[in-house]
Amino acid sequence: MSITSFTYRSNLNLVYKESLFRISAFLSVPVSKSAGKPAMIEKIDSYVRSNPVEVLEKFCVKELELVREFVKVGPDTPVIKAPRRIYDTLKMLLLVSVCYDKKTRKEHLLIADELRDLFVFHLDFVLKKSWKEERDLAVIGYVGRSTLKNRWR
Repeated sequence: MSITSFTYRSNLNLVYKESLFRISAFLSVPVSKSAGKPAMIEKIDSYVRSNPVEVLEKFCVKELELVREFVKVGPDTPVIKAPRRIYDTLKMLLLVSVCYDKKTRKEHLLIADELRDLFVFHLDFVLKKSWKEERDLAVIGYVGRSTLKNRWR
């Protein structure tokens, strides 16, 4: 099983206009309702290329770690994972191509080489920031629960 090389723009071209509206809304890319599909693809593609940090900040820590795996394995090499909802943002934004293997029940995920090369420079910064935010949220949640628990005693 293999996934051929692709570009982000070609992935965007595979979906309907409604899906492009959802992607642009998620990324906060201003797109006119009357815009044609090629214009929408151009705006989304140029936004992702010019704002890689903002795009990476939309991902959870697990998705950022998956992007790190893509960087480690190199170009045109899929990362094989069990299907999980964890990677939904990457799939929804069409940043990865997915090929499901029924025999092994695994997904072969491949990121466009252009995106992998773009994200590599910003990945560590955003990943450290996400780990810190996740750690801070865990501490706040833990403190909140322990305070409520003590209040009812």
